[in-house]
Amino acid sequence: MKVARSSLYQQVASDLRRAIYSGDLGPGAQLPTEATLQDKYGVSRNTVRLALGELVNEGLVTRAPRRGTIVRDRRPLLMYPQRELAPQPTGEVREAFAYAVSQEGASPAS
Repeated sequence: MKVARSSLYQQVASDLRRAIYSGDLGPGAQLPTEATLQDKYGVSRNTVRLALGELVNEGLVTRAPRRGTIVRDRRPLLMYPQRELAPQPTGEVREAFAYAVSQEGASPAS
């Protein structure tokens, strides 16, 4: 039985993901530069960019101009579906999701 090999960028992303989940790279930590990751894994710049793009899409990291790639804070968003039908405060007509997010202290735009 053959096992499918993951592509290089998926291997790089998996290694970085593991470091984030284990706490080696905590919230606010800066990931190594693209050049450093290229040297460490022996891959092309495009491969590194694909790996970082995957982590951005998963919401684990964010890219900041002049700061590089930063690990995001992974606070869980608690949803309470039973609150969707609760009356909203007068004058605040919002979508149920936006209202629920704001009740958790976050902004629905972030």
